[in-house]
Amino acid sequence: MKTNKKLIIIISAVLVSLVAGSVVWHVARRTKPVNFIGQKPEQIFKYLSSEEFRNFDPNTRRRYARQAFDQIITQRAEEYYELPPEKRTAYLDEVIDSMQSQRREFESRRAEFMRPRDGEQNLQSARSRPRRKPEDMRARREPIPPATRAKMAAFRQAIGERMRQRGITPRGRY
Repeated sequence: MKTNKKLIIIISAVLVSLVAGSVVWHVARRTKPVNFIGQKPEQIFKYLSSEEFRNFDPNTRRRYARQAFDQIITQRAEEYYELPPEKRTAYLDEVIDSMQSQRREFESRRAEFMRPRDGEQNLQSARSRPRRKPEDMRARREPIPPATRAKMAAFRQAIGERMRQRGITPRGRY
């Protein structure tokens, strides 16, 4: 009788382990890494608006969004410095208009997302979230070559200056 109980417990534990392992394997296999290298900003924004992206858990979405925006700013900085000086202002205006359009779209989606459903509490506000740690920001910056980082910084500064010239208040690091 005691051996039957032990046998049942062992078989149950093995079955539970197999089911849990299968679920983890299936989820991990379905969540393939996203690579934004070589994609145009429009393609990246389209992916960030896709159902596939929305189905990721919040941490995965945050990580992919950071990668996407890093890729976009790097690509735009490179394009900016490839242009002759007389075409750079027009390019900055194009980028600023695109940023403004994306910001309006994001704000409208965020307003919909932040609205509490019946019986739910409001989501955590941005002010109550912990700030980014300097070591995390440094770790994100380190893989970027210094020359590219310098271009990105100068590009952000040029965008900020152009926004002020156009009467737009820069937000963030511009």
